[in-house]
Amino acid sequence: AWPAVTHIRHFGYYATAIIALCIGVAATEQRRRALALLLVFSTGGFAFALWTGSRGTIVGVAGALLAGLIFIPAVRRTVVWAGTALSLALGALIASLLPAHGPLMGFGRTIAQTVDSGDVSTGRTQIWLNALGAIEKRPVFGYGEAQMATVAPFGTLGQTHDVILQILLAWGVVGLACVAVLALWYLARSLPVVRGGGPDTIAPLMAMLALASLSVIDGSLYHVLPVSIFAACAGMVASRWLPRPDAVRRGEPRQTTRS
Repeated sequence: AWPAVTHIRHFGYYATAIIALCIGVAATEQRRRALALLLVFSTGGFAFALWTGSRGTIVGVAGALLAGLIFIPAVRRTVVWAGTALSLALGALIASLLPAHGPLMGFGRTIAQTVDSGDVSTGRTQIWLNALGAIEKRPVFGYGEAQMATVAPFGTLGQTHDVILQILLAWGVVGLACVAVLALWYLARSLPVVRGGGPDTIAPLMAMLALASLSVIDGSLYHVLPVSIFAACAGMVASRWLPRPDAVRRGEPRQTTRS
């Protein structure tokens, strides 16, 4: 019952963003001491997330790292992906030694839920089926915000643990199409800058990718604080956008890469 979180596993959202930021900085960092410090922060993030019983951080970081390896050359450095794997292993070791203070937290819960549980999705499968059933009845414009408890109830939950289903439930196919257009436009403007940029663009984009990957199975793009982190990182990347060719032809001032 800490401020801004429903339960302790929600801190996994912040651990995910921190680890992804460390990956983004490490992509262009050359100093060994700085890389060692980034390894410490990443290890702490994994350890804390796994200790809370959260598995989502691994999913979010893995998604961001995979996207980074594909689209951002600097992330392909051995020190980046190998350091991430090492920090995960060390974090898991630390989490396994820490005492759990609740039945639904601790590294043991993380392993048991993954390996021994009869419901690996921890109810998500039923949540998604409920949401899909409601979406089928009203697919075009959806039901509006905060209607899940009425049209697709599952306990006291107010979000579907999947950002795509959440958008479809609230805004329908029309809303999802609008979001997709904006996302593709944003990526088209951002990737050229990030691919040739430094940690001031790679790191925030990696944090965005991690939170977006996590949002496929959780509420990282639903709850206010992780959404605020996502929005702040989006603004950091957008502040480095290159001028559009049509703007240059019109004689508008060139944007610089300095803040």
